[in-house]
Amino acid sequence: MAGKKDEGSPATLTLKEGYDRSGEASDKSSEINRQLAFAGIAIIWVFKTDSGGRQIVPNDLFLPGLFLVLSLTFDLLQYVIKSEIWYRVTRKKEKARVNEFTVSPWINYPADILYWAKIIATLIAYALLIRFLVVRLF
Repeated sequence: MAGKKDEGSPATLTLKEGYDRSGEASDKSSEINRQLAFAGIAIIWVFKTDSGGRQIVPNDLFLPGLFLVLSLTFDLLQYVIKSEIWYRVTRKKEKARVNEFTVSPWINYPADILYWAKIIATLIAYALLIRFLVVRLF
């Protein structure tokens, strides 16, 4: 309908609402990235061969597999490091009997770097997987 306001996108947001939306999108993209990484590993598993009782992955799929495992590793590290940093900062403030505090934006940079690293690793893996599939199937 013309002139109807999008209920999901109010014209005015508070900073908290903006950050909440960013966090929701980040959480969702992390969930999708994780699913894609596992799906990529499953695709690689489909192309394994049995050689004398050993499961062998084609050489062309080693690199995509490595990037997918790196993506999952970055995913775990992102949450572990973010959790530990925030716990230590908050615990330090608690011991100092401070109830409200500000922090430098730098506090989030390690987690932000790992967030983008996992996304990039998955994109690289899928580019390599697609190349393998195109060559193999066509």
